[in-house]
Amino acid sequence: MNMENAKPNMRALAQACEALSLPYKAVDEYGDFLAVTINGADRYFVNTRTPLNDEGVGEVCVNKVYTYMLLKDELPMPETRSYIDPSVDGMLLKYVNHGSVKEIVADIEHAFTFPVILKMNAGSQGKHVYKCDSLRKVARSIKSVFNKKQRNYDFSVLAQAYIDVAHEYRVLLLDGEIVLLYEKVVAEKGKNLSPLHNEGGKAVVITDESIHQSVKTIIEGSPHLKQMRWIGLDVAQDAEGKWWILELNTHPGFSYFIRDNGEAALVPVYIKMLQKLQHEK
Repeated sequence: MNMENAKPNMRALAQACEALSLPYKAVDEYGDFLAVTINGADRYFVNTRTPLNDEGVGEVCVNKVYTYMLLKDELPMPETRSYIDPSVDGMLLKYVNHGSVKEIVADIEHAFTFPVILKMNAGSQGKHVYKCDSLRKVARSIKSVFNKKQRNYDFSVLAQAYIDVAHEYRVLLLDGEIVLLYEKVVAEKGKNLSPLHNEGGKAVVITDESIHQSVKTIIEGSPHLKQMRWIGLDVAQDAEGKWWILELNTHPGFSYFIRDNGEAALVPVYIKMLQKLQHEK
């Protein structure tokens, strides 16, 4: 099968299938939707989405406030509060917790010290994430998220305690086991608070056992996290050496990782995933 035009991560998946002699076929014309036959049944992989997690887990991870509610007592997570756009209507009205942007700003001022992070609840790739060091910036950031004319409008905005990040990592967990850990190294900080979305950012694989062990210790403290089969964790170590869990993702992307490390570096990850599926009853 010609996977030349498929996304790089899907080519890595195809290589993993071939290494395990598992039949696969492209359902679409590009190879971004693969049906892999495992134990007589087709399992579907669509771009970065896998057949491992159920829809409930996916929704928990997309909705960052749900993530925080579920895991805040099990994992070191920065304090987070959720605010609903006061101008929503219909079924969303019951969730409105403050009557105006001014009231939201006042609550943030009371609950957090500055700087504070403002972000859209359902965002990704560093979009609409703001570091705010004044009430004026807080108000401006909230209005940006609540701007219904923009493509990335979100009716929910999060305020989050600021972490002075010294190192940020992406950790891939398969049934609670670390199968890949890399640092998001930034050459110099830019407008986007996500390191790999700035010029010069690089994904560097971490083999240091002490870092792996630190992350393992955190994971062991979370029964709910270990129930999620395939998760990308954004993990940070602050300037004082304390560890934090920033976000979860059930369909982590690999474009930057492959850019910096090549497709071959991802193949062993997919091999482990396919082997897990092979051993399911």
